[in-house]
Amino acid sequence: MNRPEAYGIISAALERYRAWGFLALSGRVGVKDTEDVVVTSGVRYTLEVFIAWEDQQHWAVIIHGPIDDQNAFHSVPLEERVHVSNAA
Repeated sequence: MNRPEAYGIISAALERYRAWGFLALSGRVGVKDTEDVVVTSGVRYTLEVFIAWEDQQHWAVIIHGPIDDQNAFHSVPLEERVHVSNAA
């Protein structure tokens, strides 16, 4: 897996989600989105995005995005998390 390439895909996707804002994201808590991304090198990455509450008071959500290229030579997908709060 090309780590910089994979992190670039994750970062771009999570920023798109972050741009939705807290209200839209809170309406999607519990939803898992899956996206296949094929880069110019021909590598196919599978990105999953999960949205969950970060706290019991529901003041913040966490957007979790693991990515994998389905390569059998590594066992753990890369992942990144973004936090979005209801703070004004």
